[in-house]
Amino acid sequence: MKDFASAAMMRLVKAGLARQQQDLGDLACPASMPFRGAHLSIDTKRSILADVLAVAGPQAILKIGEAIDEMPEEPVHIALRAARSAHDLVRRWQRLERFVHSRHRIVIDQSEDKRLALRHLCEQPGHPPRAEEDLLVFGVIIALMRAIGVKGLRAKIRGSDAWLFDDGWRVAALSKETAAWEITWSSVALSVDQSQTGQAPTKALRALFRSDLLRRWTIDDAACELGLSPRSLQRALKQQGESYSNVLASVRATAAAHYLQSGHMSLSEVGYICGYADQAHFTRLFKAASAMTPGAYQRNFSTAASA
Repeated sequence: MKDFASAAMMRLVKAGLARQQQDLGDLACPASMPFRGAHLSIDTKRSILADVLAVAGPQAILKIGEAIDEMPEEPVHIALRAARSAHDLVRRWQRLERFVHSRHRIVIDQSEDKRLALRHLCEQPGHPPRAEEDLLVFGVIIALMRAIGVKGLRAKIRGSDAWLFDDGWRVAALSKETAAWEITWSSVALSVDQSQTGQAPTKALRALFRSDLLRRWTIDDAACELGLSPRSLQRALKQQGESYSNVLASVRATAAAHYLQSGHMSLSEVGYICGYADQAHFTRLFKAASAMTPGAYQRNFSTAASA
C-alpha cells in the first residue's frame, strides 16, 4: 500500500520486529524504519522483509502482526479492530486497499460461515507480491481476527496439509506458493457495548456511530443496536428535528475535523477511518458540512501547522 497505509504497516513492522529482538538482533530495529507520518519505498520495505525472512524464517514475519495490541492509538488499526466478524474484517481490509489505491489486493475466492479462502495478488500483471509480503499481510489479518474475538482460528497455505496457525504460529516448511490461504474458525466472541442503554435516541445514535465510523450503518442495523424498531428511531429523530442521514453525516464530519486539526494524519487516513467511501466522497461531504475542503481545513486549523 502507498500513502498512509504503507506508513501504518511499517510502524507495525517496526513494533513487531522489536518484540522479537532477542531472536532477530540488529534486524529488529533497522535504521531505515519510519516513525509516524514517514513513507518508505516499496524496495526498502521489501529489502527489510527479505532480510528477516532469510535470517529468521517465515515465522518471524508471520508474528509481526502480534504487535497490533501494543498500538492501541493507531487509527487504522482501531478502524479495522471494530469489525464484527472475520468476514467484516476482510471487507474492511479490502476497502482500505481500494481507498489508497493499493497495488496489492486481497480477494475472496470462497466464503463460508466459518471459513474463508483468500488470495493476495497484484493488479499489475507480471508483478505478484513476494513471499515475504504475503506472509506479512496474512500474519496481520490473523492477528486482527484474534483481536476482534475470533476463536478457534486455524490458517494454512492452500494445498498444504500443515496448519501454519493453530492457536499460535507453528514452524513449518513453506511451499513455493504463498499467496493463497485457507482460514477457519469455530466462533466469534465480540464484546458487548452497553454504553448507549438509556440514552436519548439522538445522543445514543451519535455515540453508536462514533463507536465504529467505518461500519456501513443502515437504519435497521442502528435501530437494532439501540433496541428500537427503525420506525421508532425515525420518529424519535423527527421529533428532535433530525434525520438519520444528517446525524451520520454530522458525526463523520465532526470526527474528520478533529483528526484534521491534529495535523498528524494524511487526508487519505482521515477519510478512511471516518468511513467515507473514497477521497472524492470525503471531499464532497466534508465541504458540504464545513464550506471548506479537507485540505483547506487542515491548512487553516491544524494545530501542528500553527505550532
